[in-house]
This record gives sequence, structure tokens and C-alpha cells, in this order.
Amino acid sequence: TLIGEFNAYNACAAFAVSKLNGLPDEKIVEGIKTTPQVPGRFEVISGGIKKVIIDYSHTPDSLKQALKAIWALNKNNSKVITVFGCGGNRDKLKRPEMGRIATEMSDEVIITSDNPRDEKPFEIIEEIKKGISKKNYKAIENREEAIKASIEESDDNTIILIAGKGHEDYQEVKGVRTHFSDKEVAEKYLRI
Repeated sequence: TLIGEFNAYNACAAFAVSKLNGLPDEKIVEGIKTTPQVPGRFEVISGGIKKVIIDYSHTPDSLKQALKAIWALNKNNSKVITVFGCGGNRDKLKRPEMGRIATEMSDEVIITSDNPRDEKPFEIIEEIKKGISKKNYKAIENREEAIKASIEESDDNTIILIAGKGHEDYQEVKGVRTHFSDKEVAEKYLRI
């Protein structure tokens, strides 16, 4: 099942393109219904009542859309925790904006490292913090430790968004890629 307003727009676009290419409505609808989960794109992992969502959202708008989708689906008034960072050697102007969005749209935020590349993770985190006016965040530079903290320090009735890396299975530091998967780390601490 595809979740979120952004996926509804994607489905509409797919329907329109398919229709223009002459496919019958029934076939298009069946195709949309059976579309598999795209790894790392609003991918829900359950650990009992606690839910973790892995999403590739690495821009201000994509982070906002992911959080909007979470709040639209949050029927149990669950606490929302966002774990995210910004990549190094990339658009520095988005960092404070993403910090603002995360803290305004989440109950708690953990700012962490996300492919720092040639930059110092701590400096990226400091740039993210420049956009934050609320006090509902903490910084844990080590991404695995940040994910672990979000899971182990939260109540069962919590939704955790781990944003930024999605399907990626590496962490890039100083030109070296080492294996790292948000999904694998989340499953490890959810004990799935």
C-alpha cells in the first residue's frame, strides 16, 4: 500500500501517462493497486506498537511531505520523533530550513550525521541548528547511536521517522563508503 499525499499525486501521474498510452482503466488501477513498496520510500517497519518509517527525504519539501503524511495517518495521537541529518558537500542553504521543519513538525528531533563526505559532521549539525527556534531536539553525531536512542528511549506509542538515506546502504566519510543501512539498524534495535 502506498501511503501519503505525495504517493497519491504519483499515482495520478501514473494513471494519466498510462491513459495517454492507451491502457484501459482497469489495468491501470490494478497496476497501481499492486505496486510494491519502494525500498526506503516511506517504508514502514513495525516493532509492536512502535513504528519506524524509513524515508529518503533529504530536501526541505520532501521532509515536510513525509511529516505531513505521518500526521495525517497519526490516528492514535502518537509521539513523532524525527531522526535526520544533511549530507556533506551538498546544498548548505537547506540545512537550517530542514532543522526548522523537523522541529516544528515533530515532537522530538535527533539531528545526526548523513553522508558527511568531506565535511565535519559536527559542523553540518551546527548549520542545521541555525534554523531551529524550539528546544525539542538533541544532536547525536553517530547515526547508529541516534537511531538506537530514538527507538530505545521512546514509548511504544511512537512513530519514528528516519529521514535522509532511505534505500542507501552506505555512509560516506572522507571518500570512503562503509556499509550502513537505516533499515537494518532500525530492525536491530526494534529486535525484528
